[in-house]
Amino acid sequence: MLNSDFNHLSVWEIAHRWHDTDPNLTDSNKLPLAIQDSLRMMTKALQAGDISVCNHHGTQKKNPNEHPSIENYVADGEYLYEEFIDTDANGKEFTNTRAIPNPDFTMTEDDKRDDFTDFVERWCAPHYRLCEDLDRCYKGRCYDREKLESVHINQKNLVTLCRAKRLPLPNFWFNDGERQAFDAGLGSNESDSGNPTHSDSPSTTLTPIEANTQPIIDDFWTRLNSKQKHRLMCREIADELWRTDQGLTIAAMSQHEGILQYGGARFYTGINTIRDWIKDVPNRPKDLKAGRPSKQ
Repeated sequence: MLNSDFNHLSVWEIAHRWHDTDPNLTDSNKLPLAIQDSLRMMTKALQAGDISVCNHHGTQKKNPNEHPSIENYVADGEYLYEEFIDTDANGKEFTNTRAIPNPDFTMTEDDKRDDFTDFVERWCAPHYRLCEDLDRCYKGRCYDREKLESVHINQKNLVTLCRAKRLPLPNFWFNDGERQAFDAGLGSNESDSGNPTHSDSPSTTLTPIEANTQPIIDDFWTRLNSKQKHRLMCREIADELWRTDQGLTIAAMSQHEGILQYGGARFYTGINTIRDWIKDVPNRPKDLKAGRPSKQ
């Protein structure tokens, strides 16, 4: 097993070690099929942003699929935030925060779009530069060793990839306990029929491998931006509140003191932002998930 001090490796080395092959001894023109398959799987996931990429120093680049929405990007300048005394459902006063228009904000709609476009380009550029030409690997079966040695994946993102592909963790990088815990986590995601269940939104529940590996959890949290942290906190709070009170509507939940104060929802002014974050948490009442019945 590889020393745990190595928390990131090149896709070239990962693909070789995954199949018990010395990465220094192969010919890029005569790679075993298993290694080719692993290289193609990883490079496709990296270029698509399914997982984040690292450079050869292990520095993770911002994922192009995780930039803020234009709504929340513009809101940073378009609104100011002020505190006020509010009252909860029980008549108890608490300090709340509301957004008010910024009188000094003068951007037109075209200015907003142009500024946001520039922001997204800056956000995505490091990822795209590092992942440039990776499609030659997964589409054209061209295995450029120098390129594949320059593109790295850390342990946390390999866990994410294995979960998405429903693959066991490789034994060269994870010990027996970590792999068994991870396998148990995969099994718990299956429905009663034995088929895997899927969701459009990532689960906020940590797998056993993450729960038992504090450094991975800490690294995951520190790499999230503020919006991602608020989304996770709002989902967890909403799920717990719905567990104890099935009568709360999604509108009431979106304005709940716990969501606003502790989940950070007060910082987001979009009409559907918080609703979209919490609409599919596990404990939301089933009859409330169905929505308004269609007209006959």
